[in-house]
Amino acid sequence: MDGQTAKYEPNGTDRDGNILRNGETKYFRDWSGYLLRGKVYHNINNMWWVLLADGQVRNVACFDLFDLKETDFRGRRKNHRPPKEYVERRTQLSLCSVKELERELKRKRRKK
Repeated sequence: MDGQTAKYEPNGTDRDGNILRNGETKYFRDWSGYLLRGKVYHNINNMWWVLLADGQVRNVACFDLFDLKETDFRGRRKNHRPPKEYVERRTQLSLCSVKELERELKRKRRKK
């Protein structure tokens, strides 16, 4: 099975346009943003099974697989998503004037 390619070429090319072959070692990023690598085997349509070193199997789309280059970022890549409450509070504070904020701080100090 190693060395075989997918039946249809669009289902068997990685992010860089290289043809994927069963048994090749490829890299991908998981849902948490970490860089992982494993051996790839064609599953169905454009999905590929990736066998990780710890024995886990992941189902990854072909366009998420790639060969690691010197220019690729090797750290964790994750978008910043602050909590909803934080964003709401921040927008409320941005609407207040400086005088209102000073009054609020004085009021809170008096309560203590």
